[in-house]
Amino acid sequence: TTLQFSLPGVPCIYYGDEAGLEGYEDPFNRRCYPWGSEDTELVEWYTSLQKARKSCLAFAGGDYRTLRAENGVFAFTRNRGCCRAMTLVNMGNDDVLLELSCNDKVLIQANCEQNNNSLRVLGEGCVIIELGEA
Repeated sequence: TTLQFSLPGVPCIYYGDEAGLEGYEDPFNRRCYPWGSEDTELVEWYTSLQKARKSCLAFAGGDYRTLRAENGVFAFTRNRGCCRAMTLVNMGNDDVLLELSCNDKVLIQANCEQNNNSLRVLGEGCVIIELGEA
């Protein structure tokens, strides 16, 4: 979902995905929305992704550039005018260490450890950072 909300294009969420609704074989391929029984953690995650996307203009038609695509790590930047953002998803076995400037703003993170000016993205972790001017 981190990639879905930060890659070029418009994120498309099939109804109920944000609530943890599962799809099965016909005729149970999509049941009624689970009002009152939503996966609240998942709803909060989707809400956070939406807020991160809306808060940074780089995701509104910004240019795309791949930084890294190897060993289970995928990282890219989006740039629009003076607004820049970086997304990193780590599906590899090794942690990825990012050095942050004092002007960088972490918009969303999962499975990360942050210390002062560095951020360690653990396996199955992700981060979206609005990059400040160096």
